[in-house]
Amino acid sequence: MKQFIPQIGGHPLKNDDLVLIQNSYKELFGSVLSSINSATNLILSGVSISVVTTTVTYTSGFVYWSGEIFRVPGGTFTYDPTKNYFLYIVTTTLAPSPETYADGAVLIAHVDRTMSVGYYDISYQGEYYTNFTRISLDGVKSLSIIEWFGNITVSFDNTGLGLGDMLGYAICNGNNGTPDMRGFLSLMPTNVPNTGAPALNAKINNSYDNITAYGSESVTLTQANLPNVTLEPEDPGHSHIEQVATAINTGGRNPAGFDQIQPGSFGPTSFSTGESTTGITVPLGGTDAPFQIIPPVFTVVKIMKL
Repeated sequence: MKQFIPQIGGHPLKNDDLVLIQNSYKELFGSVLSSINSATNLILSGVSISVVTTTVTYTSGFVYWSGEIFRVPGGTFTYDPTKNYFLYIVTTTLAPSPETYADGAVLIAHVDRTMSVGYYDISYQGEYYTNFTRISLDGVKSLSIIEWFGNITVSFDNTGLGLGDMLGYAICNGNNGTPDMRGFLSLMPTNVPNTGAPALNAKINNSYDNITAYGSESVTLTQANLPNVTLEPEDPGHSHIEQVATAINTGGRNPAGFDQIQPGSFGPTSFSTGESTTGITVPLGGTDAPFQIIPPVFTVVKIMKL
């Protein structure tokens, strides 16, 4: 790296020396940050954005952009859903500038260069917020989704962005660039890169795409879902009571209640019985009510590293 090596015997300090020292620090920070993350635009800490009604609030922090580290003081501005967030440089003059030089020129030599968050303007120098990568010094890569257990109202704002020691994380509720995982169990997709991987487990009969919701927490069975079985009828049995005339030889007499029967003849040879149901039934039942199909579960919060 660049070095300033003053020699014994006195060395007149020049502007070139200060520039060399400043550039050496830039190279130092750049090399350290590039070893952690290859992105050229980094959010080193803070700079979390949240929206409450018509106000955008962003927290203080530090960013690395175009080879330079900038402090972000934090602040607020009016929300506009049609525009994208933009980080832009703000240059503030510091005392004792302006300085009067030997040639009589009055110039600015001491400045504080910070970055603010707002919406793009043609006069701004900077970069869109979405083009920054949030650096992770805790070993958790950006876009990683993990389970978390704690007090949600203390550690996250009402949009799901992390607060305090949870800065840099967001609840997976569909806000702040996160997937909406509320009420969902996680499932590994089957369409991931698989060159050299073994064949898909034989227990998996369906394909699952990445970042897609599947299934239902309850189902209602249809006839097509039922097994093909033969139902045995329940038959309690039944009987008929028949009343018939007995063939007699009355010798011409006509007993009450019967037609006259000639001597030597017999009673009716055919008759009909009254109608009667069989009582046979096939037991059926059901109310078409859906039933829950998830196993016993314990709820934890899914959060994503931004």
